[in-house]
Amino acid sequence: MKKYLMHLLVLTLVGVLVAFVMMWLNANLYIWLMPLIAPFFALVTGGTHFLIINGMNRDPRSFVKRFLGLSVGSMMVHLLILIGYTLTHMHNVDEVATAKRFVLLYAAYFFVYLVFETIELIRFVRKPKQE
Repeated sequence: MKKYLMHLLVLTLVGVLVAFVMMWLNANLYIWLMPLIAPFFALVTGGTHFLIINGMNRDPRSFVKRFLGLSVGSMMVHLLILIGYTLTHMHNVDEVATAKRFVLLYAAYFFVYLVFETIELIRFVRKPKQE
C-alpha cells in the first residue's frame, strides 16, 4: 500500500505542477480550479482503491462486484461535477469558454487517473500475497 500511495502522490504532484505550468505559460487558459483537480482525483482514486483492496482482502469473491460498483459510483460523482460546473458557467461567452476548458482538462485528468488506477489494480491482483 505504501508503494501505491507514493505513486499516487507523485502523479498528483505532477498534475498540480502541470496546472501551474499552464498558468505560467498562458494565463488566459488558466482556471483557478486547476491546481485542485489533481488532489480531488487523488482522493477519489485513493479512496476507491482502498475500498476495493479492503473488500478483496476480506472476501476475494466480492472483488468484481465492489470494483464495478465503486467505478460506476465514482463516474457518477465526476459526471455530476462536470454537469454542475458546466450549468453554472453558461451565462456569457467568456464563461462558456472557461467551462469548455474545464471539461477538457477534467476529462484529461479522468483518463490519466483511470489508467493509473487500472494499472495499480492489475499489479495488486497479479502479485503474490507478500504484504
